[in-house]
Amino acid sequence: MRVHSAVSVVAASLIALAPFPAFAQDATPQNVSVRDRARPEYDPLGLRFGGFDLNARLDVGVTSTDNLFASETGAQDDVYYTLSPSARLSSHWSRHALALSAGLTHASFSDHSNQNSDTGYIGAEGRFDLGANTQINGVARYASQVEPRTNPDALSTDVEPVKYTVSDLSLSAQHTFSRIKVAAGVDTITYNYSNVPGLPPGDDQNRRDYTQNSGTGSVEASLSPRFGLIGQVTIDHRDYNNDSGLSSDGQTYLAGVALHLTDLIEGRVTVGEFNRDYDSGESVSGVAADANVDWYITQLTTLHFSANRNAQENGATAFAPYVETTYGVHVDHELLRNVILSAGAQAGSRDYSGIDRTDEFRSYQLGADYILNRRVALSARYTHDEVSSNGAARYRDYTVNALSLGLSLRL
Repeated sequence: MRVHSAVSVVAASLIALAPFPAFAQDATPQNVSVRDRARPEYDPLGLRFGGFDLNARLDVGVTSTDNLFASETGAQDDVYYTLSPSARLSSHWSRHALALSAGLTHASFSDHSNQNSDTGYIGAEGRFDLGANTQINGVARYASQVEPRTNPDALSTDVEPVKYTVSDLSLSAQHTFSRIKVAAGVDTITYNYSNVPGLPPGDDQNRRDYTQNSGTGSVEASLSPRFGLIGQVTIDHRDYNNDSGLSSDGQTYLAGVALHLTDLIEGRVTVGEFNRDYDSGESVSGVAADANVDWYITQLTTLHFSANRNAQENGATAFAPYVETTYGVHVDHELLRNVILSAGAQAGSRDYSGIDRTDEFRSYQLGADYILNRRVALSARYTHDEVSSNGAARYRDYTVNALSLGLSLRL
């Protein structure tokens, strides 16, 4: 999805950690990040129903922000509270897999009650094993969301938040021939935006509705246990329900490497080319990139690198395509068995085509998770977001600071 979060709701990102201080130097599986590491003696147990496991949680959070609407001038602060129940029912069969998940979030603002919102999602995913080397995967998901004010398409006024729904259906298959894995998949995703009361007719948000249908094929050849080659092709069609000329056809070609370097580094790094032709006559092309690499500095510290470059479009404020480049780094450190410290930074740019506008953005995050026991976890997050917009068609500059505290109750 191209919608980026304005402020991370702390409770939704809590993980299962441990309940009392003890240095985390037990025998730990290699090539597992600090966040993903299993802690059998401390993880929530959930409930078992035959061949299924039920895991559920209730997340409560409070966030203080100094610029609620990500405004360039006249920043308004506020404190808001979130309540987020969620559940996941997943199979533990020896073959095949099925999982159902659902969640809700209610946000309540102290000073700006018109920003209150209720969001949620429901989804299903499954895997059918045709054999040891062949799998078919399917995913269906529906979500009701509100647009973060830090999105480049977002309104910067104090009207109600923009609400939208996302429905996503995908089907894919993969087969492994000795050291070669081939995969192919199709996906359709639809965004539907709701109009905001009080906006003039020219600012109707449902003009941003669109459906994207895409197909992807990939080949990965393992040259050794530590190194592989990757090739991937994606084609798609975006169909906007308006006459803005933003409907387009795109192609992305990527090639790169899969890394499994000893017990220290693993991930994928691919580069290539993207092309996107719009109904307006605009064409955008350039270097495409997609990379995700984990560096296991020690068993207690994981460093994650990411980068991406491709074409998007602005359907609300500029009606123009742009090339978005992002790159970032995130570190998690297990200070104690029940304490994880984290820090991250992300930067990038949006270079618009057809208009004189370039946005540069940066974000930083500091956090800590402290687990009292199997059932209760606490967290704290500080986030800083800033954007500098330049050119004759510039939109806005802003800086947003937010401090969040969260409590998670887990089944």
